[in-house]
Amino acid sequence: MTQEQGKVHDLRASDPEDMWRVFSFENLQRLANAVKPRLVGGELTLVYVLSMPSRIGHLALEPHALFNHYGEEYDRLVIVYRDNPSFPLSQGVKELASGYVTFATTEFSEVAEMGHHDGNIQDFGIFSFAIAAPQTLIGRFVDAQAGGHQPRYFSISPEMRARGEPMLRRLGITPGDKLIGFHARTPGTHANAAYHDYRNASLENYEPLLRYLLEQDYWVVRLGDRQSPDLSFTHPRLVDLPKQPDYQDFMDVVIADRSVFGLVGDSGPEAIFRIMGKPILRLNCAATHHVWLSPDDLLLLKNYRDRRTGQALGYRELLERGLSTVVAARDLDRHEVDIIENTADELLAAGMEMLDRLAGRGPDDAVTQARFREIGADFAERFQFLPPEQRLPGSPLVTCYGYGLPWTRHAHSYFEAHPGFLET
Repeated sequence: MTQEQGKVHDLRASDPEDMWRVFSFENLQRLANAVKPRLVGGELTLVYVLSMPSRIGHLALEPHALFNHYGEEYDRLVIVYRDNPSFPLSQGVKELASGYVTFATTEFSEVAEMGHHDGNIQDFGIFSFAIAAPQTLIGRFVDAQAGGHQPRYFSISPEMRARGEPMLRRLGITPGDKLIGFHARTPGTHANAAYHDYRNASLENYEPLLRYLLEQDYWVVRLGDRQSPDLSFTHPRLVDLPKQPDYQDFMDVVIADRSVFGLVGDSGPEAIFRIMGKPILRLNCAATHHVWLSPDDLLLLKNYRDRRTGQALGYRELLERGLSTVVAARDLDRHEVDIIENTADELLAAGMEMLDRLAGRGPDDAVTQARFREIGADFAERFQFLPPEQRLPGSPLVTCYGYGLPWTRHAHSYFEAHPGFLET
């Protein structure tokens, strides 16, 4: 793929004073000093600033998008991030990405701020600098897929896979066992970011689905952190990974590698499965712009309800009302809409459907899937021509709607339970 064409954007257009502060000569020197030890003579190098490395989703998706979008054009991709001990990053995800990009650190917060801004690629002679906010970088990757680019996925190293075997053996997981990696964003996740609580879900609602998977002889391994609430029940093949005494975060990658599919939600760990090309059942999700799915994935959107009328919103209506650009709870207040988590019945039905599809027994739902995709494609076509203020807040260059990709599949069981969801 080539560099952006026809997307000229003046870095100083939105806030000149802030842009001059962040991209001052001193800060650019600091960036160059961080990159310099990673340069190799004769190699064409592209530099990118990762602004939120402590968020697993960003640490996974941004290197993956950078690799896919620019990996064929440049010999070396260098990602600069601020190493902050107060907000540690996942060493396992970093190790996975390190097979495809090179990491460099900076101690300066203003250098890290560069990763929140949009712009063109700047040629600094010894390297080029890709200035792009996370949503914009991932949006360009989604646009490339819409244009026919086939993603290249990250693979675990044999050394990391071997490092995980002792723990798998201790848990009783053998090479022939079927395994599902599971993560749900629960209340308390990122407690300092309550504005994202609309992405949360209750663990109790997952219990019927988890019990069903266990009855089908799967192991279910829950990813997360030690502060996550306890699972609502116990089972010999149900493992709460981060609460194991010998847990290290590289095991998240090992579990994703071993999984038949990822049972995930609207939160960072799902990205590990996505960048490794593992099928995912993505539950309890908002209709977010820069999220993309693969042909083997299955989506289940949350329920959208109008506060004024108490009525459920259909797919076309929620898109037309701008709800796919929601990035905080205040946006829901502005639209007077609630996003409600999926019920236990909805989760169970979607899980059973995922197993059927993986076994080649999926329902014959070509008509409903075509309708779902038609609505997404129509919206995606019009969205790219809307004025920037009606697109994704903070990232006016984003023109994509990731769920509008033509192979995106939504749970058919949801359409059956909510027949008005796809009505005009």
